[in-house]
Amino acid sequence: MKFFYSAEIRAVVELTDEEFSYLMKACSHHYDGQVESMSKPGSPMYGSKNRRDWHKGEPDSFSQDLNVELSSRHLQLLIKSLEMHSTSMAGRLYITLSKIWNRLGTKSLALNEHYAKQILNAKV
Repeated sequence: MKFFYSAEIRAVVELTDEEFSYLMKACSHHYDGQVESMSKPGSPMYGSKNRRDWHKGEPDSFSQDLNVELSSRHLQLLIKSLEMHSTSMAGRLYITLSKIWNRLGTKSLALNEHYAKQILNAKV
């Protein structure tokens, strides 16, 4: 039997307060429950919201508090949240998040192909 493990890498995305608020609102008002869940407790966006709220107003707050760690699936849901919006902010976010999602897929594929070859050639 041959097998290999598949690694999921994530993108760390820095969002401005304006971009973050826009995405949270777009998710919270979306018809799809999975997209809406991105604005609820347990999601990476909600975790980022908590960190942002915790450090709001602190002059020395770390820029990492502006970061959101997103999987490919999370990026797909955020992109979907923008599908009904026609503002310039939505267009810019859609394009940027789509590029990040595409690059993340390329990087994941390359990483997993590399490790699959190594593992499949190794003796178990």
